[in-house]
Amino acid sequence: MDGSVAYGREQRGIGAPVFVYRLTGHGEALFPNRYEDALTGLLRHIEHKAGRGEISRLFVDQFSGRAELLKTELADQPVEVRLRRLVRMLSEEGYMAEWDSSDGNIRLAEHNCAIRAVAQRYPEVCAAERRFLTEVLAAQVERRTHITEGSNACEYSITPDAESDAAQRRQEQP
Repeated sequence: MDGSVAYGREQRGIGAPVFVYRLTGHGEALFPNRYEDALTGLLRHIEHKAGRGEISRLFVDQFSGRAELLKTELADQPVEVRLRRLVRMLSEEGYMAEWDSSDGNIRLAEHNCAIRAVAQRYPEVCAAERRFLTEVLAAQVERRTHITEGSNACEYSITPDAESDAAQRRQEQP
């Protein structure tokens, strides 16, 4: 093996551990990411001119606009409908997202970080993303694993708010 892929065993719920694979830094370098230098350079420039707080505001503003569009589109929809739409959008953006609730707990996973270089230098983007997910899903969102910390995915535990649960029950009634 040339060091492009790392693997290990991981326990996921009940049953035998599974093998998980992820690209190493060397493996990531095999895929063109020309945006990294330009985007991180631009963010460094903004940080230098306006301070780190401006970077946080920039990320919050970016996610807030997207959240408003999705909240309008998904008004009064149950969390499963919101998750399907959110996963489709995230996957279109390169995050390789999926969700699962087979064990009774809702889990959202992003198997790729489309802005990894930015997230490593500016973790504020990850905090803004979690707030975005909370707002769009009308749920409590807790990050369980994080790609920038060496995990093979960013995984979130989703707990629907009471209002979201009520909307789901309304949808299920005849």
